[in-house]
Amino acid sequence: MVKTLESEVTKTQLQNLDEYLSILEKLRHYNLQEFTGDPERYGSAERFLLISIEAINDIARQVIADNELGTVNNSSDIPALFEENGYMSGEQTKKWLGLIEFKDRIENDDHDIDHVEVHAFLQNSLSDLRQMQRIVTMFI
Repeated sequence: MVKTLESEVTKTQLQNLDEYLSILEKLRHYNLQEFTGDPERYGSAERFLLISIEAINDIARQVIADNELGTVNNSSDIPALFEENGYMSGEQTKKWLGLIEFKDRIENDDHDIDHVEVHAFLQNSLSDLRQMQRIVTMFI
């Protein structure tokens, strides 16, 4: 039987995640020139992408612990455990791993990431964040 998460911390994390994703949706509507020409826009996007992915991972860690789905040694274990336990497909796992990799690059201030890439991520991969949000909210 799957345990649901009912803690106030988790509910707050989900509310915050909704807020972060709403902000990213707004930033998504800027064209490339408007986005890359304004440090507040691309800086905000990087920050909200980072904390959105972290929030999804934090909630997922709690799901894994509460339901005894396995051991998480690093972030990449999270989607693998969800897949192994039948909560998502291999394609979803690949998307989640891509989000984690992107987060790690932002977090490590990887100079390979440019503002054009962040803009492209908003255009093409924001739906992946929403999909991962739906997966972890199955347990709420």
